Amino acid sequence: MSLQQIQTDNTTQDSLTSGEIISPSMGVGKVVRVLSMYDGVDDFIEVRFYEKKNTCYFPVKNKKHYRLLSSEEVIKDMVSLYNKNNLSVEYDSQKDKIQDFKKILGSNNLSQMVTKYSSIKSTEEVHPQIKLMQEKFYKTFITEITHVLKITKKEAEGLLNL
Repeated sequence: MSLQQIQTDNTTQDSLTSGEIISPSMGVGKVVRVLSMYDGVDDFIEVRFYEKKNTCYFPVKNKKHYRLLSSEEVIKDMVSLYNKNNLSVEYDSQKDKIQDFKKILGSNNLSQMVTKYSSIKSTEEVHPQIKLMQEKFYKTFITEITHVLKITKKEAEGLLNL
């Protein structure tokens, strides 16, 4: 399997920057190569992370812990989307709300994450579990913004009015 095929498998293939991924736990990294396993069932990507200077392997089929980096155009669109007044959704229970935020964060769909987390950006009282997920989202989103737009963390936070 080639890097191009990995990108084609992704639902947002037209918004991808070739060969770089973002991982919430590791930051931004460069795809070094695709490793095909002998059985042909599971292929892995080898990724060299810039900041932590280490290498990790991710299964191609399970994109739970990474997603391909967005393009500059998509990042600018996502920043604009974040800064809009996105409507808050009403939930039957706090548990349903927490599960929904957890599901969105784990989806790796940047547009859904931006929409969901921007809906609570001005909420004064946020459940502690949602607050932790929100902080994880911000950390990853700001890392992606700084890398793609080649700006500082402070400038990225300014774009998001944080």
